[in-house]
Amino acid sequence: MNSIIVIGGGPAGATAARRLSQTGFDVSLIHRGQSEGFKAGETLPPIANPLLRRLGIDACLHQGPHISCPGNQSIFGSADIVDFDFIFTSNGMGWHLDRTIFEQQLLNLANEAGTKILNDTSVSSMTMEKDKWKIAVSLHGLTPHIISADYIIDASGHSRIFAKSLGIQTKRFDKLAARAAIFPTQVTPQDRRTLIEAAPNGWWYSACIPTNMRVVMYFSDSDLKEFRAIKSIDSFMEGLKETSLIFKRLKNEAADAIDITAIDIHTFACSSAHATQVQGDRWISIGDAAMSFDPLSSQGLWTALDGADRAAAAILAQKTNAKNSLGAYSDWVRQTYGQYLKEKENYYAMETRWQRNTFWNRRNAAS
Repeated sequence: MNSIIVIGGGPAGATAARRLSQTGFDVSLIHRGQSEGFKAGETLPPIANPLLRRLGIDACLHQGPHISCPGNQSIFGSADIVDFDFIFTSNGMGWHLDRTIFEQQLLNLANEAGTKILNDTSVSSMTMEKDKWKIAVSLHGLTPHIISADYIIDASGHSRIFAKSLGIQTKRFDKLAARAAIFPTQVTPQDRRTLIEAAPNGWWYSACIPTNMRVVMYFSDSDLKEFRAIKSIDSFMEGLKETSLIFKRLKNEAADAIDITAIDIHTFACSSAHATQVQGDRWISIGDAAMSFDPLSSQGLWTALDGADRAAAAILAQKTNAKNSLGAYSDWVRQTYGQYLKEKENYYAMETRWQRNTFWNRRNAAS
């Protein structure tokens, strides 16, 4: 087992590809490139810092436009504002990432380690023939051609294209979705804390983005009329003006407090879900393809990086005939997600002001 194909060029895929390339595997990474869609930015909590150092990618945070995050400010569980300063933790500051640049940094590191990056490439089919995976790939939408490998890593994110091709089911725990808007800020943000604010039918999130921008997201269940009603910038602004913490921050950062408007509105699913199987004969799933997290947990990115490293270690151990190497990875996924679901239920249960509203009632019932 020497050749590996990684499907997906996000943080998990790039991290696994780099680790395996460094240990002598022949790794090719299939990356759809800019077609992968809107990137809203990302906030890494301080707990991720030791992992980034262990992976040798912490320097990326200082080489790009990424900016430090000193803590969180929230209205959640009561009408009071709660401050949580990272200075009181043992892991230092968090980080507001330019997600597009961070992903490119990780791809560059993988490429430097020897990974062959197949940019602007999509997958159309996958079959196993004589202990080899045969994958039909298409560059820029042209006629597909076949590439082969001994092993496949599914890092295709929420689409889980490889797992779906094998008929593996996805277990979903909610219908959470987001409307996201980007706002230009005319002054450099002095307060870089992440903002979280509960609302009658969901919750709001905001963080500053490098290059004087601010992302604001509204999270609710995709089937609720209150979520579906937010179809335009105007309707998004109507809901945003009902917030007491986030809209005030926008006004402070805008040049004209009377005319605050978003650049665009994006919608994407962000439900908690996991694949019912994360490994099999000559394949393994990592990142969101294995398990995806509620953004409220701030757990998705750093867990994806950790899981990618663990999966790479399991593949390396399997090559050297170590017993239970992949079983240990599967156990880690199961234990990690079980603990996450408990913490998610407990956190949502803190908010009791709108228990009769469908969004909160669903989560209180789960807890």
